[in-house]
Amino acid sequence: FWNKLAISGSSLELQTFGATRASITNNGLTFNGDTAAANALSDYEEGTFTPTISGRTITTAEAYYVKIGELVRFNIIVEGLNSSLTGTDITIGGLPYASKNANGIGLVQFGDVSGVTYEVGFSSIYGRINGNVSYLQLLQQKTDGSVHDAFSGYSGKGLGTGVILRGFGWYMTA
Repeated sequence: FWNKLAISGSSLELQTFGATRASITNNGLTFNGDTAAANALSDYEEGTFTPTISGRTITTAEAYYVKIGELVRFNIIVEGLNSSLTGTDITIGGLPYASKNANGIGLVQFGDVSGVTYEVGFSSIYGRINGNVSYLQLLQQKTDGSVHDAFSGYSGKGLGTGVILRGFGWYMTA
């Protein structure tokens, strides 16, 4: 319940019982009297993007994202390839924004996975988003969780034609 709407300098303030709860400033939306530009919410967006795998046709490729400030949160579905992709570094492109300049700035967790062939001793797959890129790199995780590695150099290991990857992820934008 707002009991006062005030214009203070160049901002619009929403107050309850004399305390500022939200302000709209030149820097964006701030809360609870905070006026720091770095803390202002200045961007919100929802949308879709189409995941791609270089040199392959994907039967079903869907993704949805929400961007709040610098944070991008997304859901992704990749199902079926026109041909297997093994023994090479595997990336999924099409992310809606380039990542911030920091390696490992984002992660993707896949909860529904099939059609992946792992190297001996490896048993799960996840995605890592490095700095200044618009793609995620697929990595295989060792069964005991101690090591992760790309699929490059492992002949016959990777994604089969019947692959299913459904997951969610996040990363920071530039």
